[in-house]
Amino acid sequence: MIALCRASLSVLLLAAASGAPARADADCGDRDTTVDIVQCLADEAAKWDRAVDAELRRVTSDATPEYVAAARAAQDLWIKYREANCLTYRLGEGTIAAVVAAECYRRMAEQRLEELKSDIEGAD
Repeated sequence: MIALCRASLSVLLLAAASGAPARADADCGDRDTTVDIVQCLADEAAKWDRAVDAELRRVTSDATPEYVAAARAAQDLWIKYREANCLTYRLGEGTIAAVVAAECYRRMAEQRLEELKSDIEGAD
């Protein structure tokens, strides 16, 4: 089962790769148990979440109150969407579902950061 988790994780990580520098740190396939893989991915997702938070602080630091309110509302809705989306993976069959769901959280945070950066760069 661990071999299946590692193989599936490798496929997921390759499919989600975006070239961001922190991406290399997300190699969780060398873990021995599903629990360890899930924890590793959760730790990586937390790193991406902190980067998203920092980017939101940066882009709202000199913004109008209306923009700040809109950005916070958008982020709150995005978090709710991510929770619901990743839950659908968690409700899948077998222990691999936990790995796929954990990768969902990490991948979506990575994508959110890239989205925020590209939106701001496009506005300049």
